[in-house]
Amino acid sequence: MNRKLRNSGRRAFLKGVGGATLGLPLLEYTHEKVWAAGETYGKRLVNVVSHGGETMCMNKDGGRGGAPRPSYDPQMPKVDHWLPKPGWTFGEAHEVFQGTDLESKLMVVRGIDNGGARQGRYNGDHGLSNCTTMTATRTANAGTDNERPLGPSLDWVAAQRLQKRFGGPSTPLNLIVPGHYYGTVFFWGANGEQRTEGEHNPRTAFNALFQNVTSGEPDPAVIRRKALKSSMLNGLMDGYRRFSTRLGKADQQIVDAHLNHLTELEREIGGLEVTAQCVVPSTPASFDWYTDQHDKLAPLHAELIVAALRCGLVHVANLEIADFITSFTPSGNLMREDVGHSLDHEVNVILEQGKVDVWERQMKENRAWRMGLVKQIADGLNDPNFMEGDRTMLDNSLVFYSNEFSTGGIHSSTDGPYMFLGNAGGYFKTGRFVELHSKRKTNPDSMEGGSTATTNDLFISILNALGEPDTTFGDMALSMRKGAITELRG
Repeated sequence: MNRKLRNSGRRAFLKGVGGATLGLPLLEYTHEKVWAAGETYGKRLVNVVSHGGETMCMNKDGGRGGAPRPSYDPQMPKVDHWLPKPGWTFGEAHEVFQGTDLESKLMVVRGIDNGGARQGRYNGDHGLSNCTTMTATRTANAGTDNERPLGPSLDWVAAQRLQKRFGGPSTPLNLIVPGHYYGTVFFWGANGEQRTEGEHNPRTAFNALFQNVTSGEPDPAVIRRKALKSSMLNGLMDGYRRFSTRLGKADQQIVDAHLNHLTELEREIGGLEVTAQCVVPSTPASFDWYTDQHDKLAPLHAELIVAALRCGLVHVANLEIADFITSFTPSGNLMREDVGHSLDHEVNVILEQGKVDVWERQMKENRAWRMGLVKQIADGLNDPNFMEGDRTMLDNSLVFYSNEFSTGGIHSSTDGPYMFLGNAGGYFKTGRFVELHSKRKTNPDSMEGGSTATTNDLFISILNALGEPDTTFGDMALSMRKGAITELRG
């Protein structure tokens, strides 16, 4: 009986000290030669949202995901530059990444519907689309200027969660390239009650972000994490030393071996140099809202986002790109004053003029410029001069690109185009095109409805990639998968 009790106590002690207490820290430290090398989840999120819509292969007699379009909608060109082009994993829309270091860190996803907008007016008018694009829920006050979603947008939820893990800010940085749009897509607060417009002036954003911040200061989150790990390790070692006197010789040898291992880990952590990630950019120019210098303003926003993330000033950043024609592109501005607000509506007039080739060239230039902003952010995070262990900051991040509509000209919220750069610490498998459209899997030219996921499912996957265990997001009655999109993990 005494032996049984003694052995039971020994097992309980070793389980408590050598199991729970030992297991969690040692699993973490043993698999991390340096403090950041073993992450399996993302540490930051950048959302780039383009207003106005893409132009996919739709026509007036039907389209992916819905009933025939009204007869007054003109024929649209069958163009879908988001599908893989011959000889490459990705499409013409992604050519700015081709042959670069980012190509292997790119993932394009198709076959996802914005379920909230799909349920409503005109397959998702601008007001409804903007309220649901990043919230994946239904709306209140439908059809009015006060329409709002019944839940928060992805960015706010992600920022709240990452703040709990890493400290620091609990709200995102929100910037906008100004122009025509029907309201922001970002809503903060538990019920989406706060519609949050982005800051358009880079100088105003700079002054708010970098006041009293000095270049060369390490990322505050890095310092906190290193200090926490050292503190946990010291406490663990003290605990081992205190209880080791109660053990028999054999058990004491086991604990002594662990103490030696912990001592070596302590030495490694103490010797780590925290990289000075923070580089304060130059004070940017100031711009009015009604600027025609988007080509100069927008890159400054991208630079501020990268700098803020490097300095640990934010965990989540948003860049909205309003709807405008980039008149500085080689094809010039085809827009007529009495015509719609985007290239997607402009196609109606261009078709009548027989200038589809001119329209398509300008459309590609406009989109390439927007993709260039995404590339600028991704390149900044992928810079080898700003490493986290043996990974770039991009490897521990997600840069997520989305659009208001899949086809702006007919306000389609089905089969939307989505893109990621970075794999959230290895959570996502990148360097590939992920097709979720059931009909297109067997017939690449299919124009029938066939999406198999909604943004609810996509946003659950993003939160999971950031280390959160969510199984729901938004209004799950809109969800097709009722959970994460497993294909994104490979």
